[in-house]
Amino acid sequence: MKTAFSAERTMNVRGRRKILHLLESAGLVFSKKGYDGAAIRDIAAEAKVPASAFIYHFKNKRNLFEATLRHHIVENPRFFELFNPIYESDGTDAAELSKALHKVVRNLVFACYWKRSSVPHLYGLLICLYNAAGESAKRMISEIRVRAMEPIFERIQKATPSFTDTDIFWWNQLFWALTFYPAYGRMFLCSQSGEKSYSYEFLETLTWRILKSCCTSARIPIPPERKDWVYKKPTE
Repeated sequence: MKTAFSAERTMNVRGRRKILHLLESAGLVFSKKGYDGAAIRDIAAEAKVPASAFIYHFKNKRNLFEATLRHHIVENPRFFELFNPIYESDGTDAAELSKALHKVVRNLVFACYWKRSSVPHLYGLLICLYNAAGESAKRMISEIRVRAMEPIFERIQKATPSFTDTDIFWWNQLFWALTFYPAYGRMFLCSQSGEKSYSYEFLETLTWRILKSCCTSARIPIPPERKDWVYKKPTE
């Protein structure tokens, strides 16, 4: 016979599993449709539960959206593991910093665009977060900046002492613009490149091209060029 304590614990575990299931379904739908395009009924259909389950746990769509972003990104250790190469570099050696940054960019590119992502729904939810309005979204972006980006900024300024805070501001814009563009420009990139989807070789070359721009801007060495993918101009 279960004690009151064990029964309560079982209910808590089941409740937590249910909430995680709802957040997983919400992550998929928000990443594909964005905040405005996703309705609670769409997420409920994905989760195979009544829409009332979301209202019961989250009260409204905005609360669900913010909980989804926090679960999948801000409180997701897998996301911050993408930045481990930078955490492990002290930034005193510019060449080593360049190699660490290469690994970080590659981790992000493949987590965002490769079909077997280590962080599900990442690129769609990152775009949702950066397009979101309100104080809660600002706080989440600030948390990501402090945990993921500040260590990069600190190491760049160690390697390049003349790099000012203004330089860092614009470097940060360049970094995310280049990283996000393949999400916004997927149709254009695939059409122009002749790819039906992003191939492994295309993403390796994309990684190096992003890195080249970021290293040039930070005035640190550029790793050897990757030529995994070669553009073939379409014949008339």
